[in-house]
Amino acid sequence: MPEQPVADTSSPDPTQPGTPSKVVQGLHRSDEQFRLLVMASSDMVYKMSADWSQMHQLVGKELLASTTTSTSTWLHAYLPVEEQAPTMAIIQEAIRTKNIFEHEHRVIRADGSVGWVYSRAVPVLDAQGQILEWLGTAKDITSRKQAEQELLLLKDEIAQRAQDNYRALFNVIDEGFCVLELQFDAAGNAVDWIYREANPAFELQTGFRNPVGQRISHLQPDLERSWFEQFAHVARTGEPTRFMQETPAMNRWYDVYAFRVGNTTTPLVSLLFTDVTARKRHEQQQAFLLQLSDTLRPLSDPLEIQYQAACVLGQYLGASRVGYAEDQGDQAHIVVTRNYTQPGVPSIEGRYHYDDYGPELLRAFRQGQTVVRPDIAHDSTLSDVEKQAHADLQLGATVNVPLRKDGQLLAVLFMHYSTAHAWTDQELTLLAETAERTWGSVVRARTEAALRDSEARFRNLVVAHAYAVWETQPNGQLVQDSPSWRAYTGQTLEEWLGYGWLDAIHPEDREYAGRQWQEAVAVEGTVNAEFRVRSVSGGYRWTNVRATPIRDAQGRISKWMGMNIDIHQQKSTEEALRQSEKRLRIALEAAKLGTWDWDIPTNEIRWNARHYQQFGLEPTSTALTSADFARHLHPTDRDAVLTRLQAAVDANGLFEAEFRILTEQGTVRWMSSHGQATDTGPDGRALRMNGVLLDITESKQAEQQQLELAASLERKVQRRTQALQQSRDLLQSVYDTSLIGMAVLRANRNASGSIEDFTFVSVNRKLQEETGLADLIGQRFTTLFPGPEFSSLLALMCRAVETGQPQQTEYYHPYADIRQWYSSMYVQLDDGVVVTTLNITERKLAEEERLRQFTLLQQAESVAELGSWEYEPGAGTLRWSAGMYRLFGLPEGSPVAPTIYLDYVVPDDRAVAERLVHCLTKEPRDLEETLQLRVGKLVKTIRVKAVVLAAAPDQAAGLLGVDLDISTVHQLEQDNLRMRLEQQQALFNVVLEAQESERKRIGEALHNGVGQILYATKLQLDQARTQVPEAAWARAYDLLADAIRQTRAISHELVPLVLTEFGLEVAMQDICRTLSTAQLTIECHLSLEELTQPLPQQLQVALFRMAQELAQNIIKHARATEASLALEVVPGYVLLRAEDNGVGFPAQEATSMGLGLRGIRDRVALLGGAVHTGSSPQVGTYVRIRIPLFTSSAT
Repeated sequence: MPEQPVADTSSPDPTQPGTPSKVVQGLHRSDEQFRLLVMASSDMVYKMSADWSQMHQLVGKELLASTTTSTSTWLHAYLPVEEQAPTMAIIQEAIRTKNIFEHEHRVIRADGSVGWVYSRAVPVLDAQGQILEWLGTAKDITSRKQAEQELLLLKDEIAQRAQDNYRALFNVIDEGFCVLELQFDAAGNAVDWIYREANPAFELQTGFRNPVGQRISHLQPDLERSWFEQFAHVARTGEPTRFMQETPAMNRWYDVYAFRVGNTTTPLVSLLFTDVTARKRHEQQQAFLLQLSDTLRPLSDPLEIQYQAACVLGQYLGASRVGYAEDQGDQAHIVVTRNYTQPGVPSIEGRYHYDDYGPELLRAFRQGQTVVRPDIAHDSTLSDVEKQAHADLQLGATVNVPLRKDGQLLAVLFMHYSTAHAWTDQELTLLAETAERTWGSVVRARTEAALRDSEARFRNLVVAHAYAVWETQPNGQLVQDSPSWRAYTGQTLEEWLGYGWLDAIHPEDREYAGRQWQEAVAVEGTVNAEFRVRSVSGGYRWTNVRATPIRDAQGRISKWMGMNIDIHQQKSTEEALRQSEKRLRIALEAAKLGTWDWDIPTNEIRWNARHYQQFGLEPTSTALTSADFARHLHPTDRDAVLTRLQAAVDANGLFEAEFRILTEQGTVRWMSSHGQATDTGPDGRALRMNGVLLDITESKQAEQQQLELAASLERKVQRRTQALQQSRDLLQSVYDTSLIGMAVLRANRNASGSIEDFTFVSVNRKLQEETGLADLIGQRFTTLFPGPEFSSLLALMCRAVETGQPQQTEYYHPYADIRQWYSSMYVQLDDGVVVTTLNITERKLAEEERLRQFTLLQQAESVAELGSWEYEPGAGTLRWSAGMYRLFGLPEGSPVAPTIYLDYVVPDDRAVAERLVHCLTKEPRDLEETLQLRVGKLVKTIRVKAVVLAAAPDQAAGLLGVDLDISTVHQLEQDNLRMRLEQQQALFNVVLEAQESERKRIGEALHNGVGQILYATKLQLDQARTQVPEAAWARAYDLLADAIRQTRAISHELVPLVLTEFGLEVAMQDICRTLSTAQLTIECHLSLEELTQPLPQQLQVALFRMAQELAQNIIKHARATEASLALEVVPGYVLLRAEDNGVGFPAQEATSMGLGLRGIRDRVALLGGAVHTGSSPQVGTYVRIRIPLFTSSAT
């Protein structure tokens, strides 16, 4: 049967009128196929017109002269005269029958000599079956033809030619040659043959060694019958034949020329043949890859692409199972989604572990190595368990081709056979090519899907978040309406167009917004800015503006598209978050809590400064590891702590432990740590944990003392009961004296278990005072606080109990005599809540007052005047806006020049004006200057800002500038500065009074509470002296005495009685006297003669506290022998200095500041002062504080 022509793979010339787009696509596809054929084939390739009148292209492969342009003289150029007529006859017959053209003929080679080719061309048909063009190849058979001619000459002249010449030709030709003697049975059928002659090339192309004298039935017992029949036909008829045939038994393709030797009485047949297996395999693979591309091209689903590729590949190679497995990126698992299987072969869709199929498998994949196992059952590299795992899935032979991109394993193409299978190099090459092509299609499909999804999300995002969408001309001017913008801002169309939109921007942000837009237009970049925009409902709201240029095909900007997103709530939330973080930091510092953050996958741990201090370490920016933490654990506690920590990680639970550590200095300290997972993985294991660390050494020591005391007094139940009662009273005292209202409420549930109310179980005195109710305990919440106004509070309490999450709210209480603002927090306690309530009325009133002041300030700033200008140095042209003419009091349109600033500037600022004019006319650059101009009888303070505009290389750069009248603003700034300083002073006074009040309360509590308890304990110890060993009694006695002394010292330090009773001078001298030791002498220098009146009491307290802290820092850290404190008053300032001759501190510590020095800096800043420090190991350390003296009543 003749081979079928190629249908519909090409098209007519697309330059002809009326050529449809599909035909053009077909031509492109034909050109691509022709290009692939040229690259893939080692033969000559040509393309002819439908009637062979034109040769469109010829790739001669150095045999024939190549041509890339159409030619009509090809017949005369490439064929000798005697070959032209017979060749054209065969061509015309092929055209008539639309069959393949095949012909062996002579050609004129590129060097002018004559050679032989085997030419074969295929017609390309359109959808109607008409020939569009011919694609053909030509193989150089000159050597074969020469050999054939030489053999024919040998046949006729064998007697005359020397045997050595024949043998030389016999041995040197590349084609295999042999003479075989056919063997026939009684029925005349060829059943065997014997090789009589064979050249060396024969052995190379068949693999038969020493074939002469051997039978084919011995060399290849399973050879196909068709070979015998064809050779028998040649022997009987004497007609030579040429054919190309595959032998599955030898797994090869041969191009054979067979002819009879001698006459019919001698059944000898000679074969001249070439092994064309590689070429045929390549042609088959190319046909397969084309089929694969055609199959995958219309698909868009990545999983369907993988499945269809597996089906095509599996059917082509006869595999039992083919599919793709995607790596999960966890170093352990791989997932098979869909796979091709033959009938009866189970699918292996699912998730698998690499270790189930050999530990080396993953390593090979990550190195990009193809893993081939042709015989699983006898593979010595696999264990019995691994072989059984393969057998359970009917895996007799496997090959796995990894796909890697940028060193990362992405997927694996696998192919399985149920029985053993030996892969050829061609099959492995085809697998690799298929894997790459398929995965390229998968990646493209996923990318296209992601792009579609991204576009949809973007559209939804714009609709959901943007309240205004707009577009401008390429120069940034607004000429089109934006109803969404005008609906939001309330602007009319006339107010919106051009640059009128700037009028809707907050005055403080207007210049910034205009500058951002102009700069983006100038550099053709994107815009991403945040500023405030006037809302039609009143006031200003924060907006995020996004804009990007839209370009045409030539890359020029055709327009700008932009949108506005309301981020007002986000800005408010960010401010609240900053305040919350600040309060958290203050709380952590006040509670002396260390914090830790553990990234479990990377094993990196971050500590705060307090944590480093607790471990006796200097803070560092380098991340620590769990080994650093374990290294400081006490050996006795280490295993238990690490076990409990690992259990919390595995169970995603809470970590709680009390344990001992060894500090860097070797000191044993007790710690209490609490941590909780803040991020978990898909397996439920914690990925990140955060926690706190508290030094409980003193508490543990107290516990130990209590245990020792309890051992000796265990039978004295009454005393113990009394101690417990005292402890309870003390707790109740703290509970009742708290400044925050507190209560414990128990949930009341109905029959279905839902919370319907809460009952007061415990309340402190502060809450009773706030509510004015003395009998809260036992009352129901809804009974005391009925009405819908309190339903939200009830809902918050229910949510806290049900979710376990703390709830917080602020609310206004407008009923009866309680008209106050409160802030309440609800925290779950068993089946109830703990409620803390703080009266924030004063804060709310302050916020309202601040808002009122802010509104007044906005109205005052809105009257600012400004003008804009543009200067072109090349033309010397200065153009003003109307605002500039108003600033200078000139009629609009009057001619102006850069030197006008010299005409109006006041004498003191003439140098500034000259610098400005020089910049405009001589050296254009960005600038910002402030100068005073005299306009009529007024002197105006003007701020001038200019930027250089981008210009072509051969043009002078222009300048764009803005002049802003800041006369009023300048005056307001001076007034505002004075107001802020007074407010800072007032705030400092309030903070200082609160701190001193708290110190006094703590000091009194220590003196009257803890001190009295310690003294009573000492008396009890005196009475028990005879009941315990003397050594134990003495140790306990010394500890109690030391505790009493420490309590008294702290109490006196917290309450500066010397300052209160005798004044600052005596208090400063008392600091130097009481803190001086035999090793360190602190001198005191006072110079207060400049004072006309006593310093304010708050300032005296602040100076005393700072002097006290500086002196204590010297004692703790300086290792000095001499130090001094000096207090001096100079005109307008009070100076406080501390100096020592100690070791100093490193430069980085001076920059980062410790907690104490940072606190001093914060207090000095509130007083409007400054702090200067210096240090070196040679001269020690100095701290100098300068605080201004105010005469205002605010001080």
